[in-house]
Amino acid sequence: MSAGPLISVIIPVYNLADSIESTIKSVINQSYRNLQIIIVNDGSSDGSSEICRAFMKTDHRITVIDKVNEGLSFARKTGISLATGEYIHHLDGGDTISPDTYSLLWSQLMNNDYPDILLFDFVYFNGKDSEIPDPYPPGLKSPVDYLLHIWTTQQYNCVWQYIHKRKLTDGFIFDKDINIGEDALYTSQLLLKATTIFHLGKPLLRYIVNEDSMSRSVYKEKQAKSILLYPDIIKSIVRKEKGSDIWEKELLTLKLLSYVNLIRNGYLDIFPEAVAVITEGVKRYPELKKIGLIKTIIKPISLYNISPILSDILIAYYRYKKK
Repeated sequence: MSAGPLISVIIPVYNLADSIESTIKSVINQSYRNLQIIIVNDGSSDGSSEICRAFMKTDHRITVIDKVNEGLSFARKTGISLATGEYIHHLDGGDTISPDTYSLLWSQLMNNDYPDILLFDFVYFNGKDSEIPDPYPPGLKSPVDYLLHIWTTQQYNCVWQYIHKRKLTDGFIFDKDINIGEDALYTSQLLLKATTIFHLGKPLLRYIVNEDSMSRSVYKEKQAKSILLYPDIIKSIVRKEKGSDIWEKELLTLKLLSYVNLIRNGYLDIFPEAVAVITEGVKRYPELKKIGLIKTIIKPISLYNISPILSDILIAYYRYKKK
């Protein structure tokens, strides 16, 4: 097999001593060999760095960077600053990819005139069972199609679900205050800059779902602020790059969905504010009431105006039923 373009694989690591080995092995054993593997240890204290450095000694393609803990977003930023590949793939520590992932992606790059973004599918894995998520709807062709779809549905904006041209990241905004929503911020900036995208409808990555992420635990204040902040940052980027009135409804939907997610995850301190914002939003664009997640919160909002206590009970019921 000829070399093909260099792909920089960026793997952020934070206290993953129990699982990082499987991630690294899934990359170094790829049939596609022209890889730059950048492992960013984000202040781990559990021996993760030592495990990564042991692999570095046996594979010249691996570089391990130890840094103070600044969060996932800045770990990825560090990796990007060191990347020299034509394409970048972000792979979260703990997740794994199929042995021929990069060979298949290279083949698709050649067959599709080297698109800016090459998207692929994945499976959820909880340690016992695998689940294939719902596919993207047919008809999404351009980066803008995917961008507006993600904003209005929050379907799969994960950075590990695609490879992209490295040059697109020039001037990207990273924010330390964003600890939930960093993928949406990154992917939105990428889609705003890209002109071509191709979707390979084949699951190549196994996303590990841990029990904590399955528990639907209540968000803390810092997480809540992050969820409300990232739509505002995205909007400011759009306004700067595209103008003052483009995609107004879609950006509003993104903001409303951030409130819905907080409520559905039990952060009820925000509920009075959410009632006002969502009520005003659907008054301006009545069709937003029909959007899946927003639709689920309309009844609790109506009930809130009668009895906040009953509204809280209904939301608790929804969370229990995972609606």
